[in-house]
Amino acid sequence: MATATPSGYTVHGTKKGGIPIKVETRNKGKLVTVVGNVTGNVDALRQELQQALGAGGVCRERGCVEIQGNVTELWCTRLR
Repeated sequence: MATATPSGYTVHGTKKGGIPIKVETRNKGKLVTVVGNVTGNVDALRQELQQALGAGGVCRERGCVEIQGNVTELWCTRLR
């Protein structure tokens, strides 16, 4: 399952069909929401989510976007 957008990126689903999203704990107990399996213009996805959620974010590795805080539910609604 892939979610295509006009912005030039695609988020590929997991083997079970879900969105590849997880919450990680960083230094000093800070939470970061991470989505993987992104192809295409990853930076466009990061920028779009930052503006929609009002939070900071970064593209760490190929195909992976991180947004500050636990915004799992907001991400899922935005990506569907």
